Amino acid sequence: MNRLQIAYHAARELGLAPLARWILYGAKLRSGWIRARTPVSSWDEPLLACALREGCSAEPEEYAAYRKGLSSPRFFFDPLADLSGALGHPAEAIAEADDVRDGWFRLFGLPAVWLGMPPDWSETRTDQVPGDIKLLWELSRFGWVYPMVRAYRATGNRAYAEACWDLILSWRQANKPNAGAHWVSAQEVALRLMALTFAFYGLAPWLHRKATRITRLATMIVAHAARIPPTLDYAHAQRNNHLLVEGVGLYTAGVLFPEIAAAADWRRIGREALLHALHTQVFPDGGYVQHSANYHRLALQAATWAACLAERNHEPLPPEALGSIRRLAGALHALVDPKDGRAPNFGANDGALILPLSDSEFGDFRPALQAASRFVDGQSLYLAGPWDEACLWLGISDATRANLDQPAGLASLPDAGLYLLTAGESRGLLRCVRFTTRPGHSDQLHFDLRCGRQPVAIDAGTYLYNAAPPWDNSLMCAAAHNTILVDGQEPMLRSGRFLWLDWAQGRVLGRWQSTDGRLQAIAAEHDGFRRLGIVHRRTVLQASPNLWLVIDDILGTGEHIARLGWLLADGRWSLRTGRLGIRYERLRTEVWFAAPSASAALYRAGELVAGNRTDGEERVKGWAAWTYADRQPALRLEIESTGPLPLRLITWIAMDGVSTAAVDLVWSAPGDGVSAVRRAALGASVLDLSRAHPDHPSSVRRAG
Repeated sequence: MNRLQIAYHAARELGLAPLARWILYGAKLRSGWIRARTPVSSWDEPLLACALREGCSAEPEEYAAYRKGLSSPRFFFDPLADLSGALGHPAEAIAEADDVRDGWFRLFGLPAVWLGMPPDWSETRTDQVPGDIKLLWELSRFGWVYPMVRAYRATGNRAYAEACWDLILSWRQANKPNAGAHWVSAQEVALRLMALTFAFYGLAPWLHRKATRITRLATMIVAHAARIPPTLDYAHAQRNNHLLVEGVGLYTAGVLFPEIAAAADWRRIGREALLHALHTQVFPDGGYVQHSANYHRLALQAATWAACLAERNHEPLPPEALGSIRRLAGALHALVDPKDGRAPNFGANDGALILPLSDSEFGDFRPALQAASRFVDGQSLYLAGPWDEACLWLGISDATRANLDQPAGLASLPDAGLYLLTAGESRGLLRCVRFTTRPGHSDQLHFDLRCGRQPVAIDAGTYLYNAAPPWDNSLMCAAAHNTILVDGQEPMLRSGRFLWLDWAQGRVLGRWQSTDGRLQAIAAEHDGFRRLGIVHRRTVLQASPNLWLVIDDILGTGEHIARLGWLLADGRWSLRTGRLGIRYERLRTEVWFAAPSASAALYRAGELVAGNRTDGEERVKGWAAWTYADRQPALRLEIESTGPLPLRLITWIAMDGVSTAAVDLVWSAPGDGVSAVRRAALGASVLDLSRAHPDHPSSVRRAG
């Protein structure tokens, strides 16, 4: 595809308004306009004095007294109150704070790594990956502030406050305002601003012992807030969490520091950006614009922070914005397993957990959901647990009622393109979306499956955004997902590390559920191979909690090669003709597969371990990244089928010895009807898939 074609697809799919914002941002950058408004300065300069409104003093004793005497604005909690009784003993926060004092830091939800106390803020030590700025930025998001504050306020041990302060001062000394990598991204600046504000209030009993601490920290917050407005055009052009987070950061500074001359503008601009983001970035069904579970949580946490702050300061967000937060929470709640709080690892995952306000682990989404639901609806989604601590820190009162119901059977998020099938302990998720915003991953018709707490068919995640090939965000490709490639071609055009063009568009053809709810099915297709005159259609049948059938039909004409990939959680494996067996700690799984002229390959950790080698970059096959900058071995099963179209590839996933013979199936020929199966029966349960309503693809057919 030439440059003119790429420009055409970019304008048509991304939209003219974001492109105009991007062009404007570029012009401001090249002209020096942005540099003029973000001048490099020194912390020794009178930044606070210059920023204060007329009549306000920057003298440490006077400024500290002024701040201490304020009755408003209000933060989430009383900065000088004794919180130890309410907090109890957050053991994980205390353990993490102890680690930090010794120079050990937990990044991206991974085990702690030693970076020193204080660390070298200019070096990347989290991984031997040159050039990935995220590895440098993560420590400077100041995520460690939250456990340090929590440990200090729970125990009263000022050693935690002192260590937190020493880290802040060391960063301050190493990073002059607007100089260097840590000031490049306004989103990173906004996240750090939120953490600095949390420290300003959370460490207040200790900070107020010495007035210069207050002025130094206020100066840092002012410098961070001033950095955000000049590049908001970039955030608008991205149409993602940059705008939301930057709006929240700016609004936070504007609300909480009214003595700053620019505070009213920060408050107004930040609120406008926040409301615009909530209006444009949340789908009607509650899905998030970035098509990512982890970014969905980030957006929910940032929005909840802003909504709580607005409520506390008597300017609640309008009903439409609160409705967006409610929808965000509802959609994510549908995807999260209530037993362990985990969500499918779909879409981009940069390892973000911007508000670590509980002892729950990184992969547990319940703290974000519990806080959001309690705030917008006054109800708990989960029984009491460690995830409730986040509510205390955000000033959210106890729920007046409980809503412990979890979506059962079939749950649809058609705007987000996520279709959940649940049965017993099993949860299957089919990805099928009609994109109206840019995709994060090329994952049409990807299927994810877990049984209880055991992942089975999985998403590879992200691993790294910026690294030398093959790790230059390569896991975003269809070749890394549980879906089909035709003739080795991707369904969409990759145009950079983060950009897909010529989008593959999916549609659901029908959903069915037996009257007793035991059998469920969905059929969907996408047009990503339309340049080849080919459609990929997939039918998923849940026959029992431990038995799933996936049928892939490749429809069109001519002779082609279809390659079906399955990424499966690592375990003890055995491969023989038509069958892959995997033993997990508490689960035995068999993957049965069949296709015309089929050959199979099994990869693990970038190496072929069985079968016949397939095309594609071998080094990325057989890896899973559950968070950023960390990859773990997985099993990549690839099945190739060659022949004239239509081609049909069949996969059974059977767990704990369940037999495929237990299901009675009446098949459809490929392309004949919307589903590959006309009828399914399991004992007295019967599912008739011959009657569908393509005009109403989101409807569920209950068949007797």
